[in-house]
Amino acid sequence: TIVKEDTSSLYSDYFSDADSYSCAVKGHEYLHSPAVCKKCWSVTYNHQSICALKGSTVNISCSYTYPSYHEIKQAFWFNKWSGMEAEDLSSVPGYEGHIEYLGDKESDCALRITDLRLSDSAGYRFRLITSGGKVAGSPVFLTVTGNLSHISHLLL
Repeated sequence: TIVKEDTSSLYSDYFSDADSYSCAVKGHEYLHSPAVCKKCWSVTYNHQSICALKGSTVNISCSYTYPSYHEIKQAFWFNKWSGMEAEDLSSVPGYEGHIEYLGDKESDCALRITDLRLSDSAGYRFRLITSGGKVAGSPVFLTVTGNLSHISHLLL
């Protein structure tokens, strides 16, 4: 880290285009801004595991980054691989009208699953395919239960 002047409360760092960067006030470096990166790939979830009641609705929060000079071709959620490629849940029989992609073509990739069934318990992953590459997030594990005491036990 390079300080431009002794009296400055700002730091200035030098980075190549491939690096991510953030800023902070001198003396409070642990409270830095979110990282920014022009060429980074990432998928980030708010929770790695979710427990919900049968019949309820769950929203899986998600955000992604990709190189800004790429064009998005596909953005979808999956929970199974079919052959060499992930299978878009919205085209899987039994999921039509049961899942809704709430995301956009910018950075939001939230998923809503309604009227949860016990069979919805699985690992769900977001997949982004662009003109220059692709990325998939690690799974978010959803556990659907019909027993409220099971959820209470998990929250303790």
